[in-house]
Amino acid sequence: MIDRLPEKALPKWLADVDVGNQSSPFPLMDVLNDSLYYPSSRFDGSPIRHLSGNIHSFIYADYGVTSDELEEEVKTPGFLGYHKILSRSVTEKELTPNGWQPPPLVSPNVSPKMVSRFLSEPDGNPHALNFSVRFNMRFRKKPFATWFVFQRDDLRNNEHGAKRFSLLYLCAEGVTTYQALYVSNNCSALGIALIVDGSGFGGNWASYYPRNSPLATTVLNNPAGRPRFLFHDGSVRWPEYPEDPNFPGGGIWSKRSLVFLARDHGKISSDYGKDGYLLPQW
Repeated sequence: MIDRLPEKALPKWLADVDVGNQSSPFPLMDVLNDSLYYPSSRFDGSPIRHLSGNIHSFIYADYGVTSDELEEEVKTPGFLGYHKILSRSVTEKELTPNGWQPPPLVSPNVSPKMVSRFLSEPDGNPHALNFSVRFNMRFRKKPFATWFVFQRDDLRNNEHGAKRFSLLYLCAEGVTTYQALYVSNNCSALGIALIVDGSGFGGNWASYYPRNSPLATTVLNNPAGRPRFLFHDGSVRWPEYPEDPNFPGGGIWSKRSLVFLARDHGKISSDYGKDGYLLPQW
């Protein structure tokens, strides 16, 4: 948990999850509201490690992960000090109950036709696509969505993290997932994590970091509003989230990269303070 962010009480919807009912109704809006969204996440647990207690709902998206790989990772190593109490598949209808049609995506480096082919025809003729898109298509796995709830072990206390947290994991593309989950449901994430964007050899079709990237355009133009903070690796250049030059510190070293936290100065909230800042040493 980050001391500079307020500790939030365990929400009632999460406290009321029926441990014995693996087919519990999926509380879509509860999961989305006040959540942290992490595209190209793979199995990086650093946002949960550092923000559990400040945030109780985490949404991960990565189209390079299979369902079996996720289940194995949850078993070993899993989350230190936590055990799984609920796991169930989530359907497309549960995620987009009002229906949803993905709008066209535009990337500065990939033509709209190539983007459309990449997103809609993963098994199409690879010779019809340019090399970068054809290369990244190899990383795509069969889509799925799984909802987990984890509970803190009895021998751990509040200093270790929240009593419970929710994790919705989707094998899905990062930009269209944000559109489907947040934009189509008229809400915004509380925070977004851009720790490694996965472009290049990571298999992502477009970088998240530039201000004119497809993800930035989607997130920052969401009619429901922008996330309040950005959890990133120092490479993101979104002017809506400036760093505070007066704040001393050196960030934290996660297993993936040096991570910083920046505030959205366009939407000041008394709950989260007025300044951007680096995360304190873990």
